[in-house]
Amino acid sequence: MPKPHYSDAPKKIRDLAELAGMKAGQLAQIQEYFHHGYDVRPEDVKTPVTAQLDALKSKGDLLAIAQFRQTMSIDLRNEQLCLNATIGRRNWAALPSNEERAAAAKVERDRLAKEQAITERTNAILAGEQFKRESMARARAAKELES
Repeated sequence: MPKPHYSDAPKKIRDLAELAGMKAGQLAQIQEYFHHGYDVRPEDVKTPVTAQLDALKSKGDLLAIAQFRQTMSIDLRNEQLCLNATIGRRNWAALPSNEERAAAAKVERDRLAKEQAITERTNAILAGEQFKRESMARARAAKELES
């Protein structure tokens, strides 16, 4: 079940997250929302430094790109960490829960047990029919040899 969006959080939680964001940055703010059970989408992550880098890339000035990367490397890394946190959390939330995995495993075990029971019963029926055929053939052979 998807988590509610952080914009639906009560004012108290939003204030806590904003405070964490002011003290320790955007990643702390995102983690505060996660801690209280709210989702932050990757498109909600602010990436102004990455946008500036993209603008430089569109101009094609390699020297300016290199200088910008060097001077803004910490901010670029922080934005990437924030994006990775939200994307990773989204991917993790998409995975089946332990209960869902257990239910799927039970269905598979039941299917395998039924298949095995059918195979065992089929073998028993075939063995019984084989025994009947052998005993009939033995009786016929004994009859033919007696006459």
